[in-house]
Amino acid sequence: MKATAQEVVDKLGWINNVLRYVWLGLFLLMALAIFFIYSRIGWSKEIIRLMAVIAATFSYPIYTLGFKLIASLIGNILYIVLVSWVLSTLWKEFPAIVYMLSPIIAWVQIASAYAGARMIVKYFR
Repeated sequence: MKATAQEVVDKLGWINNVLRYVWLGLFLLMALAIFFIYSRIGWSKEIIRLMAVIAATFSYPIYTLGFKLIASLIGNILYIVLVSWVLSTLWKEFPAIVYMLSPIIAWVQIASAYAGARMIVKYFR
């Protein structure tokens, strides 16, 4: 059975209700990752890369032009690329931190599916 874009939007509508709580948890995980790295090796390029992810997260409303649908979808793709690259640089020394931060990518993929479905409903009806 094929789902329409509107059905996808309806099924993913819960995202708007949990958005702030999910990001609060993800920020907490990022802060813990920085703390763990700092406590193990001190100030390092790994911490700077994680801080770049945090900066990209906080600047999301800017580079998505105020959460416009198409810009949000493009921004999500670029954000996934950034986070994936940062996690790949951490894998060899800090695999536990990579597992700890992997939910960031999962969450952004879910949000991208929601944004994509909303875009289809808005522009292709």
